[in-house]
Amino acid sequence: MKLTSIVFICLISTLFFNGCSNKKVVNHNYIYVGESKNWSAEYQVTGKGVFTEDTNHKTSYENQSQSKFTLTYKGSLAELASIKHFEYGFQSSSRGTKQSQDSPPKEKVLILKNAPGNGAIEIKDEIIKATVVVDDITETIELKSK
Repeated sequence: MKLTSIVFICLISTLFFNGCSNKKVVNHNYIYVGESKNWSAEYQVTGKGVFTEDTNHKTSYENQSQSKFTLTYKGSLAELASIKHFEYGFQSSSRGTKQSQDSPPKEKVLILKNAPGNGAIEIKDEIIKATVVVDDITETIELKSK
């Protein structure tokens, strides 16, 4: 009898607390990929959005996301040694960044990360534009959802 009472109380408590929680969580895990003649690129976005309805039926929204952009040179690093100006970056509907330097890259794989934070999250089917500038030559890469 005691065990039945404990199980009943746990069941009622679970139903009560879940019933009072008017939250809907939407997870976002997107990967976009693309390449040009000399470069391949990948952009990853992870995050979640939480819709909450209060007792007055007013809905609020909070989110948090982070991203990582990876650019990989297809050739050997020695081929980049004579570069005088190098820049790369990306632009999406909700964020973008660019890195610039007056020297050749020291690695074949370059990574730009955004720290976790609030703000807009990309749309799964959007096209992300990446740009690589080597001296006076610009390559544009369209990254599409994988």
